[in-house]
This record gives sequence, structure tokens and C-alpha cells, in this order.
Amino acid sequence: MTNGAELRKHALNSEEISPFFSCENVKLAKYYEMNIHVKFYEFINDIALLPKESFDICQSVKRWERIMNSSCTELLCDRSQMMLNNGIGSLNDFIYNSTNGETMLTDWINACQYCGEESRNYKRRILEGTCQPRDSIAREMILGFPRSILYCGYTIFGFPILVNNSQIVKSSLLGTYSYICSCVESKSFGPKCTFGMNDMIANLITRIGVTFTHFILSVIIFFAGFIPKLGKVVKTKRFANLIPTSCVVIGFLFQIIASVQILASDSYSKTTLIFAALSNIISIFGLFAWIFGLYRIVELARARKITISVRVCYIFLGLLFFTVGIISPIVASVAFPNDMGQFQMFYYIYLSVFSFAALCVFICASLYTHRVMKQLSDINLVQTNHVRFIIFSSVILFAISLSYAVLALSQPTFIGPGILTFISLSTYLSSTLLGIGVAFMEFDKEEFLTLYKCFNKEKSTNSCETSTLTTSLNQQTSEENNTSSYEPFE
Repeated sequence: MTNGAELRKHALNSEEISPFFSCENVKLAKYYEMNIHVKFYEFINDIALLPKESFDICQSVKRWERIMNSSCTELLCDRSQMMLNNGIGSLNDFIYNSTNGETMLTDWINACQYCGEESRNYKRRILEGTCQPRDSIAREMILGFPRSILYCGYTIFGFPILVNNSQIVKSSLLGTYSYICSCVESKSFGPKCTFGMNDMIANLITRIGVTFTHFILSVIIFFAGFIPKLGKVVKTKRFANLIPTSCVVIGFLFQIIASVQILASDSYSKTTLIFAALSNIISIFGLFAWIFGLYRIVELARARKITISVRVCYIFLGLLFFTVGIISPIVASVAFPNDMGQFQMFYYIYLSVFSFAALCVFICASLYTHRVMKQLSDINLVQTNHVRFIIFSSVILFAISLSYAVLALSQPTFIGPGILTFISLSTYLSSTLLGIGVAFMEFDKEEFLTLYKCFNKEKSTNSCETSTLTTSLNQQTSEENNTSSYEPFE
């Protein structure tokens, strides 16, 4: 076609492929083969021409233009109405039958886009809006054809090519057609032209950064939150108080395991994907454990005893974790034993639905707890950390659900590398912030200073800065419990 230097020069002056750009020969294939190896937070798919299946679409279409006495522009833009009037089902069927199965609609669109002088007339009519095929599929393909010179990559340029998804072997793509890229410098085909040293370095830095960040956070939360709380739990036997912080630590450890596996193998296996998904799921369970703990305190203050609803909440949390965290990976592995693409898609949809359901349940539980708190205390709840954290967590859950939904609905194999990386990192950051938020809300300075007495050099005035609302409820609960007896379910 042309060389990479010319493309870079043109890219500096325009964001669109020049309408005057054309080729004498465009070599494509009847079928393509896709080998998926999922890199860190992005799909990298090698799409190769199968042996002995390549052909020159420019020469092939030109030959049939002479036989059919019609240019590709006339056929695509003008003759679809005539074919519909004659009862022909689709433009693709007409082309396939008229050319004895040698060409398809996608071949003619690619030829009109890139081959010879005719491509200029074709592009001019599209820009003028005078090419409006009556065939709806053909119209979508033609008008949706990417024009940006940056569509295939920001540092390595390529040209979009239209293919039927049935032409791609080992593909789990949605829809009937896709735009793949012919990469100029690497002389290869792919969803995007993102292969290169810049991408490798960026991916490596990101992987190491994620692993190191989770390791540091895990160490801090373990020694600043988990160990002090464990010391208090051992004395009070209130083991439920340890669940939120434990979930955060375990979730971060799972993310570390997933990151290390990616660093070691440079790709996603099913095991790696399960660990990464469990990291998100367990962080959400930590959030549920926190709101259930707050609900437990509220119910204790209201009813002067641990109600059956509190016990049901913790039983529900355990059963939900067993189902979501253990059963679902087994089901997915059995359902998609050899299809990594479908396995990945399953988890995108699964995590999106789970996060949204968690958001709904969390909001309902928070509203109920908020209403009971308001009845028991005259403190302005809006000014408390609890309400701020509830709002923060709701936004995070919505962001996680939306991110996975976008990945599931946008065919992640073919969305832009920049968009995919942004969405994936947003999901990772949202999950990490959720875990940090739970750990922050569970942190108790008094527990910390009690365990690490070497830090407790100040007087009691600086020993504890716990939430005013929780302290008030705990004091009220303690006073009421002097006249009530029960076995604490904590």
C-alpha cells in the first residue's frame, strides 16, 4: 500500500485517511484465523491469512465489474433499490450469486474503499450523502466504515478492513461483521495495530505497578487493621467484626496472585481470570460485611438483643460467597472448557450483573439502617463518615458494574486499545478503592495503639478518633444490655 513514514506525516496533519488514498492491489483472504492470547488488561489477537486462501480483491472485483457492466460504486449505492424491487433478499446474496460465490458484499466495500480511481468517487459520494443503500446491513457497513487514520493504532498505523465474522476461524465475536486492521509496518492483520515495544514497556510497567501497589496495600492493611482487630476479637469472641478487613486482605492477595501469574506467563489463563474476578467479588463481600456489622449494632440498640434477621444476614453472606465465589467458576470452566473468549465474556457479564445486584441490595440495606439510626440518635447523619462512605461505595459499585457491562457489550476483542485499557484500569481502580474504603472504615485507632503500645506515647486525648455515631450507638447498646441477657452473635 504505502510506507509507515508517509502515514505518520499524514497523521500529523489530519485525523482521517485521505479520500485521495488508493491502492492498485489489496491482498486479503477468504478466511482468517484468530489466536487469542489475553495480555494484561487487553486482548491481543493475532489474525493471520490462512495458507492458499489469499486473493487480490482489487483484481477480482474489477473483473466482475467488467462482467456485470457496473462499477462497485453503482452497485453499492444505486442498484440496491432495483434489487429490492425485483424481490432479491439482500445485496450480499445478489453479489454472491452473481459472482458465482467468488466475492461477497464485504469484498466490494473494501474494493470501493481502497482500489484505484473508483475509490475517490465512492468516498466523495459517501461524504456528500448520496450513497444510501436501501439494504440496511449494507448501509451499516458502508456508513460505519472507519475513516480515522488512528483507528487501528496511535503509534503503529494500519487500515481498517471489513470482514464477515464467519470468515474468522476460532472466533466468538458477536454480530455479523467486524472491522479488522491491516498493519503496515508489521505486515500483519489484527483487531488493532498495537504490537510494538512501546506497548510492551507500558504493559510491563502497569503489571509491576499493580503488583507492587497491591502488595504494599496488603501489608499496610494487614498490620494496621487486621492484626489489631484480631487481637481484640480473640478477647471479645466477636469474630464477625473481623470479616470486613479479612475480605479486603484476601481480595488484595488474590489480585497479587493474578498479577504474578500474568508477569510469569505474559497472558491470562482461566486460573488467573478466576483469581482476578474473586478479588473483585471478595471486596464487595467485605462491603456487605461492613454494612451488616453496622446493621447488627443498630438492631442491638433497637431490640436490645441480636435479632434473627442479623443471623439470617450472615448466613446469607456465607451462602452467597459459596455460590458466587466457588460454584460459578466451576460452572464456567465446565461450560467453556476450551473457549477462553467465551469464558472471559461470561465473567464480564457475570461480574456486571453481580455488581449491579450488590448495588441494589447495598442501597436498600443502607436506607433501612439509616432510618433506624435516625430514630435512635439525634446526630446529623449526613455529616457522618458512614453516610459519606455509603454514597462513595454506591458510586464505586455502579462504576464497576458499568465497566464490565461496556466490556461485555462492546465486543472487547475489537474495541480500541486505549478504550479497553482505560475501562479495565477503571475497574481495577474502583475495586481497589472499594477495598481501601472498607479498610479505612474498619480501622480503629484505639485497637491499633493498644496492640502497638510503642506508638502510644501520647495521652488518652489522642488515643481514639472513632466515629461519633458508632460510639453513641455502642454506648447506648452497652447501657441497654445491662438489663438484658443474650449470647452475642458477633
